[in-house]
Amino acid sequence: MTHKHTLLLAGIGAYLLTSLAVAATPAPAATPAPAVTPASATAEGKVAAAAEPAPASKPARARGDARKCLKYADNKSIRGCAEKYR
Repeated sequence: MTHKHTLLLAGIGAYLLTSLAVAATPAPAATPAPAVTPASATAEGKVAAAAEPAPASKPARARGDARKCLKYADNKSIRGCAEKYR
């Protein structure tokens, strides 16, 4: 058996041992969701709705059409123009 084969087998063995160790770790226990009553549901819903920030709207140019950047002759200019629309 050559040195390369020995290294290959050692690497495969290490991989298999690591895979077994990861597979053997127990999954975290799922916590049951608390029961929600109708009165507390509306109060929690208002708090949750107030806590979430409004989604940021993209600038108008981000919703535009970047195909107009294809009129440039070289790739560097096209990339520079198209970055505005990402």
